[in-house]
Amino acid sequence: MYCLTRKNVNPELRRETAASASHDQKPQESRALLCAILEAFDGLIYVVTRDYRIEYLNPAAVKRLGKEATGEICHRALYGLDKPCDWCQMDRVLAGDSVPLEIQDPRDGRWFRGVASLIRRAGDNLAQLSILRDVTGAKALEQALRNSQANFEAIADNAGEGIFVTDNEKNHLYVNRQAEVMTGYTRDELLKLGPRDLVPPDQWEIMVHRLYERLAGDETPRVYETILVRKDGTHIPIEVASTRTTWMGKTASIAFVRDIRWRKMAESELRQSEEMFSKAFYSNPTPVIITLAGGQFVEVNDAFLRATEFTRDEVIGKTPVELGILTPEDRENKIAQPRRKDGVLRGAECRFRTKSGQMKTGLLSGDAITLGGQTCWLTAVEDITRRKEMETAFNNRARELNCLLQITEIVETHRGCLEEILQKIADLLPDSWQHAHVACGCIVLRNHRYTSRNFRRSPWKLAAEIVVDEHPVGRVEVYYRRKMPDADEGPFTWEEHRLLNAVAERLAGVVRRVEADQELQKERQALRESNIAMRELMARIQDEKREVAQAMQNNVDTVILPILEDLHSRLGRKHQRLVDLLRFNLEEITSPFVDKVSRAFQNLSPAELRVCDMIRRGLSSKEIAHVLHISPSTVSRHREHIRQKLELTNKGTNLVSHLNAMISSRTAEG
Repeated sequence: MYCLTRKNVNPELRRETAASASHDQKPQESRALLCAILEAFDGLIYVVTRDYRIEYLNPAAVKRLGKEATGEICHRALYGLDKPCDWCQMDRVLAGDSVPLEIQDPRDGRWFRGVASLIRRAGDNLAQLSILRDVTGAKALEQALRNSQANFEAIADNAGEGIFVTDNEKNHLYVNRQAEVMTGYTRDELLKLGPRDLVPPDQWEIMVHRLYERLAGDETPRVYETILVRKDGTHIPIEVASTRTTWMGKTASIAFVRDIRWRKMAESELRQSEEMFSKAFYSNPTPVIITLAGGQFVEVNDAFLRATEFTRDEVIGKTPVELGILTPEDRENKIAQPRRKDGVLRGAECRFRTKSGQMKTGLLSGDAITLGGQTCWLTAVEDITRRKEMETAFNNRARELNCLLQITEIVETHRGCLEEILQKIADLLPDSWQHAHVACGCIVLRNHRYTSRNFRRSPWKLAAEIVVDEHPVGRVEVYYRRKMPDADEGPFTWEEHRLLNAVAERLAGVVRRVEADQELQKERQALRESNIAMRELMARIQDEKREVAQAMQNNVDTVILPILEDLHSRLGRKHQRLVDLLRFNLEEITSPFVDKVSRAFQNLSPAELRVCDMIRRGLSSKEIAHVLHISPSTVSRHREHIRQKLELTNKGTNLVSHLNAMISSRTAEG
């Protein structure tokens, strides 16, 4: 059936319609209604004869073509093709089939969907009626849906989480590949199971309650943890994230299931690590702090509170600069800049102030950490105040010792030249002070001045007196040419004061020693002159002594000995021995045996010396006993003692010969 209008129906069809109208008014009204419907239809309607000529086009078709194409070849007029369309169904339609159509216009790519059916008229006049609607938008949606489904399946099958789609009857509608891996079931097995088969009974009631609440649209936790029972019966912890969805036009629930065994292990390890960190942090004897990038304290340990004397409530949320612990310059130069440059902090030495105002020195080392998703700094502060004090004291002491050692070397090198010693020490002084680059020194001794290089007086002065024998003879001075930071005594330290006193004492000793050496030289010169005079005097005495001895010898030889010789000839034998003894003693006056023996052997007693003299003269023990009025046995004991003291015991040496030889050698030495 098709609309009969003057505008778009051929003459034959118009005549046929007029004839029919004359016979029956009611069919005419039906045709008019059909014509109105065809004209109002916004799709394409056209009638094509069996020889592919267009017999009818509805207004929508005419509008799309932009012209009235009745009578033209259909494939050329409708689609701009030179041969019948590949999708043409004319043969099937003429055979009586009603064929669905889906056509894409090659001219603009738009899609049309409809049906082609047969029109039978009188005789063998058959035609094809095609009714099409523009489904380009629907086609795009279908393609998007197919793409979406394909993308979903591709994503789902490659997802690291198990995906389960469940309907209201708690049946699985879809599972992905990871669900098979997690559960140990195949996809076909899972589609025959439900969620109840995959969880322990005590967990099922909780899941059902949540499922019904979710399907009812109530707010329920989207993410929760439960237990999954695998096909082999093992239990694994899982995390489930579920939500409502529409699957194949039905309300369903989609759940994303994640195996959290490793996360549970990591959480356990993390808890242990956090516990260890907490214990290490709070019990650490070294001050440790956690700060934000801006310097605000997040947490501090007890050692830090003890070191700074603050309480935890006073420091949390504040910066070290706000609390006065650090100066802004120190924080920027000693901490912030090294962190920006290297990303870490290693051994940054920094001075900090306690709550009571005491200054300390800390050695800061730290690195960035993540705390609660926020980047923070974990910093350890080693209090090296005592060490720095010891280092300073050691350096000062080393500087003092080095100064004193160099002074000693100068004194030893330039011994005796006091002016050169004092100038060298004055040049040495500035290098021994902590601010050597601005220091200068001066030594004043008895109105003589010795100054270092670049010497200039200033208000910043340290001085010590040089005292010799309790009398000031000079002073040592050290100046700073410009103002330096205050220390113990102005810009000077106590150690430097002690060093200057030690230098002054050393200089006093040097002055005393040099002056004493000069006096000693004078005394030595005087002594040498005295020794020369004494030797000359002793020589004159010896000469006089020899002259006296010679005169005495001459007198004895010329006067006394002749008399004794005459007396010896006149006396008897017994008395002659006495005369001989007298002569021997007279001879000893000029060459005294006893004196020589006593000087040679000072351990002999006087009696033994007399016995020695008589033995040397050849007197027997009996004669000696008679002369000395002692017994012969006493003389024998004297002889024995003499041999012992002269070391002649058991040697067989003749005592008389030994004594005479000894006298001869002593005489030669004299």
